[in-house]
Amino acid sequence: MTAKDLNKITLSEKFISYSYLPKILKIDNEQLINHIITKSTERENDDIHNFRYNYFKVPYFTQFNFIFEYIQNLYQADYKKNICQFKEYNTAIILDKNESTYKHSTIDWYNLQQSPDMNCIVCLNDLKEKNYLVLDYENGKEINSFKMPLEKNKFILFNSELPFYITKNTNDEKNINLFFSFQFP
Repeated sequence: MTAKDLNKITLSEKFISYSYLPKILKIDNEQLINHIITKSTERENDDIHNFRYNYFKVPYFTQFNFIFEYIQNLYQADYKKNICQFKEYNTAIILDKNESTYKHSTIDWYNLQQSPDMNCIVCLNDLKEKNYLVLDYENGKEINSFKMPLEKNKFILFNSELPFYITKNTNDEKNINLFFSFQFP
């Protein structure tokens, strides 16, 4: 057997894909942020020690669909695979000054069928001091971290089993991000 006879089969893949929302979508970030701040009063969990404490349910807003459908169509065009929204409601991660999220994944290891396949964070505001999305991943016997800056209109897709967190917001203004989870049909 020679090296050219060596075939590789990928059993699983850990990935991060990112891009920016195009101006053609005509997303009004200020209007979105205002909607989230004024209408998102229900936390996903009221326990300050729960990783979902900074996750807020957001009432329907047309611009969410524009963003969601753009990401969904882009993913399908680039990877030739359909994705659908995992939850029936929209979510925002809102961090006040000196808040961060706990490290977590969105996999329910006791109910994999009811777990998302992929997550997406969409940063809505431009902060003076950058916040970062930090993802942990295994590389053989090591656990490594990958740090990506959150920037206005940047969206980041990643495997739902990757533990992640958003770094501490040191700004006076809120750090506001949309959060979507996807499943493969």
